[in-house]
Amino acid sequence: MKQFSHAWLAFKAIERLEKANLGNNRQAADELIRWFWDHRDGVIQGAWYPDMVIKDMATSHVLKLTPQTGGQSVFGALPSTSLVKDYAIQSPVYGQAFVQDPDNNLPERCEALAHSVIDNLKMRDTEDKGSPIAPNNNHIAMRLFMLSHYIADAHMPLHCDSRKFSDGIDIHGKIEGLWDDEIRRFYLIDLLNERFFYNREGYPLRVDGGFDGSFLNQVEQGFATRAFTDS
Repeated sequence: MKQFSHAWLAFKAIERLEKANLGNNRQAADELIRWFWDHRDGVIQGAWYPDMVIKDMATSHVLKLTPQTGGQSVFGALPSTSLVKDYAIQSPVYGQAFVQDPDNNLPERCEALAHSVIDNLKMRDTEDKGSPIAPNNNHIAMRLFMLSHYIADAHMPLHCDSRKFSDGIDIHGKIEGLWDDEIRRFYLIDLLNERFFYNREGYPLRVDGGFDGSFLNQVEQGFATRAFTDS
């Protein structure tokens, strides 16, 4: 995904979390949401850092899988609400074994960033306020926004398929460009300060004209109607 797509997806994840029925996990979720509100102006920059600054696209943004003759692969069960599951069972390679590209380390990258956030929170809370060695909240928020980038890439189908989708007509690039174009078209962005303008609820402000015909509307409807699972 491209810059504004990554930021938009981060907002949508928080919005979905805010509206979900989480039971005993509600308090923890609300604390994360409050954290997000305090740092939301940095989402566009932070969620784009992995592409703009880190630039580890060749290994840490993909988890390429290739069908394998013989053998058996064991994958975790997808939630019943997953749209990927519906598409998967229709695939001609459904049920086949797969092998992972050994150069890809996207899951490890996500795990490392998640632990980095936890470690930095512990250090922040241990050191005296104003300590020169303590990470501040902005640093920790940046790592969370970076983590959102890698998680989004992990759910982008073309980041998980070993076929060459960037050759020739570049299907990969066209799809990602289309997403960013639609977000630019229907959401107001403060380009000078690299942030969204916000609606009354604090989420990206949308221009409604023509939105009903956009595929983003279908995505929005999916968020609104699909059950949320926290498993």
